[in-house]
Amino acid sequence: MRSTNRKARTAAALLAACLMACLALALGYPVQSSPVQATTTERLRLVVTHTAPPLVPNSVMDLADTLGFYRREGLAVDLVRVQGTPLAIVALKTGYADLANISLESTLQLAAQRVMKVKAVLSPDKAIRYLIASHSDIPSIRALQGLTLGIGSIGSLDHSMTRLVLASHGVDIEKVKMVALGEPHVRALALSARRIDATTMSVGTWSRFRDRPGLKVLLSDDDYFKAAPVLNKVIVAEQDVLAARRPAVERFVAALVKASRAFAADPNAWVEAMRVVRPEVPRGELEELARSFARHWSVNGGLDPAQVVYSIELLYRQPDFRELRRVGADEVLDLGPLGAVLSRIGIIEGIDEPAR
Repeated sequence: MRSTNRKARTAAALLAACLMACLALALGYPVQSSPVQATTTERLRLVVTHTAPPLVPNSVMDLADTLGFYRREGLAVDLVRVQGTPLAIVALKTGYADLANISLESTLQLAAQRVMKVKAVLSPDKAIRYLIASHSDIPSIRALQGLTLGIGSIGSLDHSMTRLVLASHGVDIEKVKMVALGEPHVRALALSARRIDATTMSVGTWSRFRDRPGLKVLLSDDDYFKAAPVLNKVIVAEQDVLAARRPAVERFVAALVKASRAFAADPNAWVEAMRVVRPEVPRGELEELARSFARHWSVNGGLDPAQVVYSIELLYRQPDFRELRRVGADEVLDLGPLGAVLSRIGIIEGIDEPAR
């Protein structure tokens, strides 16, 4: 019964998200045009699930725009900003975007249910460093049973990943009251105001709230990743788009790999770029984050085949996947564009295991 109710709630949430997205798309919202225009007419639309460049390596998608990496590849990339993976999927399915940054879990579900033929071409941030923050009086992760946990939305990355993490720690996730609140900073503010008991957020968001009284890290980012060491987010495109616009997608991949390499080689380059787009974040916090990201950049594209296979196996052990058609890595990956880029610019050893 619990599984049926959860699936019904999820289906209802997805339907509501679809309706809202269709209305937003019909009105032409939300689109943010790239401030740096390409010198050619080659244009791509990329859906991202953040409203501002995040304080994690995933920010490379935004910064590749502001620093001209897309332009130097002969591209103009429009960032289509939506809240949550379900809206990103709708934008992709309706043809409102060419590419989308979504979770590997959602990619598998789309393929398994034959909703869309999507392929991942890159992972700009293999493992977003999440942690669970709570009020100081919550003694342990298991104590979340019966309490309220803030999430982005039903089906969002933080929602799906946290379910994995809680289950691995023996928490009955059906007894945790999950409340959709939207953006990470909104959830953090709700936590500070004691409207919720705990929430998942990135280390970047936590750096902005860690000095607030009465808050603590309930589960560290290291322990979070150990509980669910899966590939988080990938950039996907529909199979037809990949066939029709392969040269443009290849140049897009090249831009992100080159930007990732620039930040890995010079962490201060990321700091300076983020100071422009996130001026409210103190320089010291950005420098601390940049040091922690030193070995997390996708300098070879972030699609380690071994991690992809392991992630798929782990996801298929979860209740939501038990009745789904089995999908292999080959069905959700297209390594052609990335392989072509790496054959030209070479591989950086020792940081990001490449797809060979």
